[in-house]
Amino acid sequence: MKVISKDFYRMPSNVMHFVIAPLFLFVYLLVVDPYHVSEFLTYDGSSYTLNLTFITLIAIAVLSLTRMLLFILRRILRMTWMVYFMWCLGEMVFVSLFQTLYMALALHGSLPFFLVLSRCFWYLSMPMAYPYLVLALVIHIHYLKHREDELPDERSLIRFYDEYKKLRLIIAQEAVLYIKSEQNYVYIHYLDNGRPKSYNLRSSMRALEDTLSRHGLVRCHRSFFVNPDHIRLVRKDTSGYAIAELDVQGLENVLISKTYYSAVSKFL
Repeated sequence: MKVISKDFYRMPSNVMHFVIAPLFLFVYLLVVDPYHVSEFLTYDGSSYTLNLTFITLIAIAVLSLTRMLLFILRRILRMTWMVYFMWCLGEMVFVSLFQTLYMALALHGSLPFFLVLSRCFWYLSMPMAYPYLVLALVIHIHYLKHREDELPDERSLIRFYDEYKKLRLIIAQEAVLYIKSEQNYVYIHYLDNGRPKSYNLRSSMRALEDTLSRHGLVRCHRSFFVNPDHIRLVRKDTSGYAIAELDVQGLENVLISKTYYSAVSKFL
């Protein structure tokens, strides 16, 4: 299933969800009063305005936490449309659970707990599906309008061919981290949707050298080419060898030999 745009779990989108959805819920219940929900919120003589305000605040609190969690997990989750739908449904379930706890206290046990739970879900949480759908549509339209700006220029694409001249991989120049050669293979390390990946290509560094240099990668060792845009700093290890640390965690250090040090230092 297709992965959704990163726009769905960026911070502005998350803020819109935990602000707009609860405010819509408040106005919708206050103006439309669906299913005579006002009777439910005042069943035991409680204040309708007070209960509605607390119901809205609960929705804001729960959605702010779940949306912050979504932002934190954005690089771990493979967010397809189905996963995103289940996440949104889970948010409405959690909102209804906390609303049920509040209403159970507000009604002083006048109604059975599971009856309160079902009414909180259908009356007080499900109306948020409307702003969820509208926000999803707006975010998706925004993504479609700006998708062309996110696509790499054709001239910046690096085409990797194996030793039989067969095209095996196409990567945007800015996504390449570094390339390492070992025996009859080169190992291409690159970013895919922000995650580091590696591709093993049966070829030699000599066969790729012209292509890599033409696309701005720099030879830093007889076994390494590096993308200078991803070099965070250059330091020396305990043995005195120069090492390039990249701006992506979890990668091996890239060696810089004395022969190529000056060529790399020009980009720093």
